[in-house]
Amino acid sequence: MTHPCPLRIGILGTDTSHVTAFAGALNTHTPANHPVLAGARITDALPSFSPDIPSSASRHERFAHELASIHGVRLHETLSSMAEKVDAFIIHSIDGRKHRQQLDSLLPYGKPVFVDKPFAACIEDAVAMFDAADAARVPVFSSSLYRFRPSLLQLLASDVGRRLHVLSIGPCHVEPSHPDWLWYGIHPVEALFTVLGPRCLSVTRTKGEHADVLTGLWADGTLGTDTSHVTAFARALNAHTPAKNPMLEGARITDALPSFSPDIPSSASRHERFTHELVSIHGVQLHETLSSMAEKVDAFIIHAIDGRKHRQQFESLLPYGKPVFVDKPFAASLEDAVAMFDAADSARVPVFSSSLYRFRPSLLQLLASDVGRRLHVLSIGPCHVEPTHPDWLWYGIHPAEALFTVLGPRCLSLTRTQAEQADVLTGLWADGTIGTVLGLRAGPMPSGVTIHGEKGTISQRAEASTAFGATDDYIPLIEAVVNFFRSGVPPVDREETLALFRFLHAAQSAALSFGPVQLAPPASRACSSPSTS
Repeated sequence: MTHPCPLRIGILGTDTSHVTAFAGALNTHTPANHPVLAGARITDALPSFSPDIPSSASRHERFAHELASIHGVRLHETLSSMAEKVDAFIIHSIDGRKHRQQLDSLLPYGKPVFVDKPFAACIEDAVAMFDAADAARVPVFSSSLYRFRPSLLQLLASDVGRRLHVLSIGPCHVEPSHPDWLWYGIHPVEALFTVLGPRCLSVTRTKGEHADVLTGLWADGTLGTDTSHVTAFARALNAHTPAKNPMLEGARITDALPSFSPDIPSSASRHERFTHELVSIHGVQLHETLSSMAEKVDAFIIHAIDGRKHRQQFESLLPYGKPVFVDKPFAASLEDAVAMFDAADSARVPVFSSSLYRFRPSLLQLLASDVGRRLHVLSIGPCHVEPTHPDWLWYGIHPAEALFTVLGPRCLSLTRTQAEQADVLTGLWADGTIGTVLGLRAGPMPSGVTIHGEKGTISQRAEASTAFGATDDYIPLIEAVVNFFRSGVPPVDREETLALFRFLHAAQSAALSFGPVQLAPPASRACSSPSTS
């Protein structure tokens, strides 16, 4: 089928592979395969290039030759000779600095114009170009090819409810003549705007040598015996069989000192049920005083859900000289965390703390994968808040600890983008890697880590929210705790735990800052505060 109105297209600029891609699609297609393209052809071109851009200067002659010799395109030396032969224009110059002048030169002909990416090299030119097109009543648009990818359009048609967070990844090579995100980076940015639309209110940036992260907030907000851990530990240790898990053989929860926090609803409403299960199902002996319990056990676990209590509870255990595991959060503040480690060192009592996320087999398998140098790491997970605690020190410590498990303690700075349903912290590590932790506060609560490396991208097997808290989910952590109690060697270094706390402490400052918060490592026995810059 031949289109009733053939469309002759003239192009300006012959220094990008896009010119041959367009000509290949339009001039060699068959109507049966692409009926929407029937009748449209690249017929004419006005070659140009930019000598100060290597990818332009080195390729323009080859692309112009291919246009003429393979695709039958007429080459012109002046715009006026080309303009009279075509029905529409494409500005294909790779150099966005030229686009304003090129568009202005086309407007007198009154024909529609498509401007290849980047539309312009600065916002001032972009505004002026749209204003000039409006004044001349000439239709114009620009887009990355990412916007029209069928896979993205299919994604947009999927029903996931209200969007809480959207991640777009892609190349972001830079060209010194252009703002860095206005070269290749415009592709993944346009994909993000395709999903979320134009109403971005604010943006933060974390830039590394090999990766660059922009995080925006859109106008719709997109972006003791009082915890279930006590019964999960008791089920794993007191009901296991040596044949099933020989690593846990001989380890039991034998005694407990109940406590709860009346100002935390999830503590006050559940502690009696958990205490009853410990006694009636798992045969645990309850005590009214620490001294009566301490003489009967070989090691301690602080399971109180309230991190504010942990420093006092931990200090009360030190005189007994027995190893201590402190369930998350280790403390409710950086100051308490530093004081607790210092007190443990002085008393020579081994201690460690960790989220169960650190020991998940799927994360350890991910760490063993070879993706080359890590460029960016994303960790996602739940981040429900509790008013009595800094917001990232409640559930958010889980995905944050997974991030530190991959990247280690040497985070230099962070930025934060916060919304009602999601919260994003993005850090820059000393080796140039960028790490992002996405905390979810609504909708499904999957958790997992994705690593983008020089050799490829690999993701941890997603851990469904429905599985969180199941006994099997705790087994790897419990194995680590039992090994620690027997060896006295903490599996997590104090400096990594303190680095995690500095990161989450700095997140509170980042919530009040418009720039990155620097994380200065503390002196060996001092507590440092973040500084903004």
